[in-house]
Amino acid sequence: MRDAGSSRKRLRAGGVLLVVAAVGQLVAGCSSSPAAAPTAGTPGASPAEALDTYTVVRDDVLAALSSLDPATPWESSGTAGLSEEGSACTLVLPAAGSAQYLYAEGDDFAAVRAALDPVLAQHGFAALGQTVFVDGGAVEVSSTDDAGAELVVSSEQTSVVRLNAPVLSETCDDAELEQS
Repeated sequence: MRDAGSSRKRLRAGGVLLVVAAVGQLVAGCSSSPAAAPTAGTPGASPAEALDTYTVVRDDVLAALSSLDPATPWESSGTAGLSEEGSACTLVLPAAGSAQYLYAEGDDFAAVRAALDPVLAQHGFAALGQTVFVDGGAVEVSSTDDAGAELVVSSEQTSVVRLNAPVLSETCDDAELEQS
């Protein structure tokens, strides 16, 4: 007759192997999936890595907003740069503006939320947060990711999209944006 304790050990060991095998198959299936959208960076990404990641996020957000009014383009001004405040270094992507007025009284950015929330989720960002009325007349809505990046959509007479992300940098020098 078999010892009940050794049978339980074998069952537990077998169960662990099954779980490991199942996880392995899931991971293998995920890695062979077709061109998944890049997700937001992890805290501590280098400036160049963050630039690559968040440029894709920004481009996808602008494409989604363009679908709301294809006749009114979004245009960027400036270039990406690094900004240092205290010991923190932040990647600042160029702002993009449009003559589209995205906020309609009483709808709480409904069309913007419908267009952007799925795109933001694909990139690891939270759904757009509460609408904020800023001094001076602007109305804003924003989203963040786990790395601390923040996307802000602002409407006043025109609309602007800004995206900033903290990066890990010793010098916080724009030259780091060119390194891979």
